[in-house]
Parts: sequence; structure tokens; C-alpha cells
Amino acid sequence: MKRKLKIFFNENKKLLAERGEPYSKYIFTSELQNSSKSSELHKFKDSLLNDKRIIRLIRNLYDKKLGTPSLEASAASHRVYGSFYWVLRFLADIGLSRDDMPIDDAIKFIFLNQMPDGQFTIGYRRRNRITVTAVCMTAHLLYSIGKLGYVNTRAFNAGLNYILTTRRNDGGWHCDWRKQPGEKDE
Repeated sequence: MKRKLKIFFNENKKLLAERGEPYSKYIFTSELQNSSKSSELHKFKDSLLNDKRIIRLIRNLYDKKLGTPSLEASAASHRVYGSFYWVLRFLADIGLSRDDMPIDDAIKFIFLNQMPDGQFTIGYRRRNRITVTAVCMTAHLLYSIGKLGYVNTRAFNAGLNYILTTRRNDGGWHCDWRKQPGEKDE
């Protein structure tokens, strides 16, 4: 597969250089380079990090309605495109990490909304409120924060432990917390 990708990239390198988005240039180059010290890769990464859309996405992580601070009040829904769930997923999928972007403070809001059992939740720190939890929300956030470089944190390990210890009898999970425990085998 990597060989086919390399052929495709080489055949379309000029087109990609002329019309490609910064993230597609970076993804293709990082997938095909054996060394992260490649000057071309660094050039594309710098271009990506200086792209106004990427800067706006990073800034949006701190938005009170759609960013991670929303976890403290009326949390942004994972169903809403543009909420921090999808921003984190996009940044992780294109290969950026916490070393590339100022996101540590945004991620702290996620870690603050982690329950003692390891699942991430909405409104955990709010008084007299029912928290909203979902195994799928925890799994989604674990994927993103892991790829962003937070694998060696207590929060990541606790979340992973939660995921691994909450499987249903059929080996899967259910995103509806009311159906998670005790379901019949499927």
C-alpha cells in the first residue's frame, strides 16, 4: 500500500504543490518520509501551523461554547461539527501533536472532567447536576488525546483502563450508558 501511495504522490506532486492544502501536503509527506528530519516535511509542517484555519481551530479549542471550557457549563455536543471533539480528532488525524501546538490548557479541561473510574464526562465538577457519561465519548477523546501526545499521562491510562474493563459480554460497548451494563449477548 505504501508503494502505491508513493507512486500516486510522485505522479501528483506538482499538482499537490500547486493546489494542495497545507494539511494534505503534510500528511502525504509525513507518510512517505522515512525521517522526520526531512527539510520538506518541516517546511510543510511550518506552513500547516501558520495556516489561518489551523490557528483558528486551535483558538476554537478555548471557546466557551464549542471548546473544552464548555465541559464546565453546558458542554458542546460531540454531534456538533466544529465542537472540540472534532477539532481534536482532525488535529490528531493530520499528525500534529502537543509539541506542535499550544493545547495543554485546553486538554486540562478534559482531564478535569474525568471521573475517578477513568471515564470522561460532562459536568463532573458542577454542583447539584447530573453528569453525562458515555463510553463512546471516553473512547473518542482517548483516541484524540493519545494521538496528540498524551499517552503517558495518568488520565489517559485511567481512561484506557475504564474502556478495557467495561466491555459487555458480547465483547463490545454501547454508547447509551443505560444499555452498557448487563446486556444480553448479541
